[in-house]
Amino acid sequence: MRLMKSIKTQQDSGPERRIRTEEDRCRERTHVVGIIGGMGPAATCQLFKHIIDMTPARCDQDHLHVFIDSNPGVPDRTKAILGMGPSPLPWLLSSAKILEAAGAEVLAMPCVTAHNFIDELRHEVSVRILNIVEETQNYLTLNFSEVDRVGLLATTGTLSADVFCQLRSRYTILVPSEEDQLDVMVAIYGPEGVKTCGVTQTAYELLEKVIQRLINRGAEALIAACTEIPLVIRPDRTRIPILDTLLILAEAIIKEASGGGASFKAQRR
Repeated sequence: MRLMKSIKTQQDSGPERRIRTEEDRCRERTHVVGIIGGMGPAATCQLFKHIIDMTPARCDQDHLHVFIDSNPGVPDRTKAILGMGPSPLPWLLSSAKILEAAGAEVLAMPCVTAHNFIDELRHEVSVRILNIVEETQNYLTLNFSEVDRVGLLATTGTLSADVFCQLRSRYTILVPSEEDQLDVMVAIYGPEGVKTCGVTQTAYELLEKVIQRLINRGAEALIAACTEIPLVIRPDRTRIPILDTLLILAEAIIKEASGGGASFKAQRR
């Protein structure tokens, strides 16, 4: 009998027991994340990669539990805002409900233009939905307090809906000219745009031209306010800061999911 008790005690205190205890501790301290994705798929994939890369993990069990509903069938957000297509709200709500039913405790959308519909979406679900616009504004205020003039690289839908209107109370917002905005949309949606065929030299050159013109007009910082844009541009080649909304959202997700106690692995912006 004593021998059996001794063996059981050794098993309970052995490596397998310690591993199980550590796994349980990880689960207890994090919330399950749900990503309303597919807008587009590449941006969704990049957000998940950022979450993995930026999580201070030393083993698999240190990473976050993440559900992703990547539905590229969500109607185009810009077309909806411009009155040229159906509202994406029913699709966004369906995705949010799927993730909530799966056990997600905090949601996020790696699509800036979709945040035009976030208030209605928040009203219909019981879990917290992070707002990429609010998180970007907070990041800008915290890290670039000296900046006054901010340029926006965004879809025409985001600009038309004034999704970043909250920034106007603190910053002078510069948007591309009408001609330059057409180039932005071609870089995103055109035959050689990132949504059409991934990262291309054409998309890079179009966006780089618009970036330089915003800088020439006095922009002291730029916001990549479409989650496809960070896939293309090269912030290290620009003389002013470019805020990557995907990176900012990834940081917010990790912080929220870990109860605010996470320290992030450094990423370039």
